[in-house]
Amino acid sequence: MKVLSIDIDYIMRPSIDLYQGECWNDCAHWRWKRFFENSEILENNLDIDKINLLFCYDVFLKSIKESSCKVSFSYDHDNILFDIGEFKDIELINIDHHHDILYSDGDDNESVMESFKEKYEQVSKYSMVHEGNWVGWLRSKDKIKSYTWIGNENSFSSIDEFKSMYYKNFLPKFNMKTRENYTFKDYKFDHIFVCLSPQYIPPIHWHYFNMFKIAYEQISGNSVNIIESTTKKFETSIRHSTVTDEILY
Repeated sequence: MKVLSIDIDYIMRPSIDLYQGECWNDCAHWRWKRFFENSEILENNLDIDKINLLFCYDVFLKSIKESSCKVSFSYDHDNILFDIGEFKDIELINIDHHHDILYSDGDDNESVMESFKEKYEQVSKYSMVHEGNWVGWLRSKDKIKSYTWIGNENSFSSIDEFKSMYYKNFLPKFNMKTRENYTFKDYKFDHIFVCLSPQYIPPIHWHYFNMFKIAYEQISGNSVNIIESTTKKFETSIRHSTVTDEILY
């Protein structure tokens, strides 16, 4: 199964490092309200990479024209699992500022490895799935055949040689690429997914998500029920699955 996933936070390359770890909140509007109240940065100062936007849009248009498949839209990246979570042998291409595999804590290789083990246990045994580890969840269920992550140069800045080797050993056929050094073999996919990630994109740029949705509707003739597709979250749907298993089985 070939899957294309596009996270629009990929366009925030020039400015994402200014705010990425600041004032985090699951409520996107509150997160941005607090950030702008507590910083001297104005929303208009958070620029996008226009070339990245055009790259995403070009890949998306080519893909929906060449692929007769389901296209889904959501705000949160883990919601892709509603559509592909039951499949195996997934060949995943993810255009995203973040890799969404597993993120580790620690200041040295030993503590980083312990963190990886803990994060993997969380996702594999306790279904602690969210927008930052959904790829790790797919791997824990042995569903990934290959994973290509198209990120930004500053996406890779925190991935040292040790972490890079961990990801390559963890995932089959794992590749980290920038758009400049990746060439699509074709644009035929079995599923296409687009997400907004509103905690990582300031409200001034949220309309780009709508641009992708409108393009899909105009080309395909299908309509997207954005309310239905964005009022559920895979993270919460699976959160108590281990409790249910204990009670029922």
